[in-house]
Amino acid sequence: MQFLTLALLATTAAASPMEKVFNLKSFGATEPKFNDLYLSTYHVSPTTSDAVLQGAKEAQKFSYGNGTVEMVEKSPLKWELELVTVNEAEWNPVQVNVDAGAGGKGFSVQKTGLEGAKSQEFGGWLACDWYHGVPQLFFLAKEYKADIPSTCSKVQLKPEYNVV
Repeated sequence: MQFLTLALLATTAAASPMEKVFNLKSFGATEPKFNDLYLSTYHVSPTTSDAVLQGAKEAQKFSYGNGTVEMVEKSPLKWELELVTVNEAEWNPVQVNVDAGAGGKGFSVQKTGLEGAKSQEFGGWLACDWYHGVPQLFFLAKEYKADIPSTCSKVQLKPEYNVV
């Protein structure tokens, strides 16, 4: 019986495309108030949340595999980080949506931190004081030279793997 349990655990672990669980922490902001914040969510609808940056208590746990960043949650639903492209916008919203599908793919974790989907011409992350009352996360469209509002700052996101 014990052998069967271990075999099932090994099979489950091997079949999982996800790696370690982590938080995403902001750093490298030109405006210091946007540093040392964690990616979290702001509920918009039953299947959509905006990506926001808050303190450690509100940090969401994520995992990464096959180019997808998925929120780790005790839910039967699959919540994925997604870059939402608005028609010819210089900077666009980032959301955490239920099973984002193709829009949730293409991320990579590099030495410099989390990089967005190349298929969407990712040009970096942007944190802004926006209408949720906490900094909201956006991404810059690489093909445009964005006029960044004074209430925003370029940031980077790094995985922090020591989460409970």
